[in-house]
Amino acid sequence: MQKACAQDLGFDSSRVSRFATVNRLRCIANSVKHNEGKVNPELAVVARWTAGKPIDPARLRFKTLNKACLAFLMDFVRRAERGMRKKYGKPIGLAPGRWTPQMWA
Repeated sequence: MQKACAQDLGFDSSRVSRFATVNRLRCIANSVKHNEGKVNPELAVVARWTAGKPIDPARLRFKTLNKACLAFLMDFVRRAERGMRKKYGKPIGLAPGRWTPQMWA
């Protein structure tokens, strides 16, 4: 994602609001999916947890994670739209803030 954001949208995704928290959540999801719910090496680094131990759901603050994801998405969309406008110009025929990828052709 970081390479695509830089190349296609002109911004560094690691600078998006709450990136570190969302990245930690991505690592948790990967550990659950690919490592049988145990902390994988990447998660151990970003969350400072012990690799190989089961993920403890009690350590997850879901309300905080939810707020972080929403803040990340809002900032990401704002930056992506700005990058697309720079690269492709203003979209045609839609109300401000409402566009589809086909409009950028």
